[in-house]
Amino acid sequence: MTRLLITISLLTQLVGVSQDFSLRKSKLKIIPDSVFVKTDLTSLNLSKNKLTSVPDKISNLSSLKILDLSNNDITILPESICDLTKLEELIIYKNEIIVIPTCLVNLSELKVIDAWANRIEYLSNELTGLDNLKLVEVRLNPIGQSEQNRLIELFPQIKFEFTSDCGCD
Repeated sequence: MTRLLITISLLTQLVGVSQDFSLRKSKLKIIPDSVFVKTDLTSLNLSKNKLTSVPDKISNLSSLKILDLSNNDITILPESICDLTKLEELIIYKNEIIVIPTCLVNLSELKVIDAWANRIEYLSNELTGLDNLKLVEVRLNPIGQSEQNRLIELFPQIKFEFTSDCGCD
């Protein structure tokens, strides 16, 4: 009954929603299915919840330009996130993510990857195909100095935010 009330409440909220929607600080452990019916959303904020995963249904939100999954407990981003071809900002800081999916190279509109305070040690060379990518925020990740140097050399057009006090190398 509680789940039904939450779904009805979310659907009611979504009906009147423009193209921006926030469930920030909603104590969610899973993303309710009702979120995925509003396929014209351009901004979705799911920050500061208790999410551990993102369902493949995220690809239903094909109009998303901004996806904020920050401050959760997500460990893996699904490949289906790479179907969000209009995505410009991927905000995933303060999670437990180890790998940035290489399929992000399909997101030609992507400008920002905000992934600080995760568990990322390495970024794929394939991201060189992202011509619009301007900022990759990866401070407070265990990216060692040699990997930082490699990234700066490989991606001269991208501004990287690193910190040297991560305890790496």
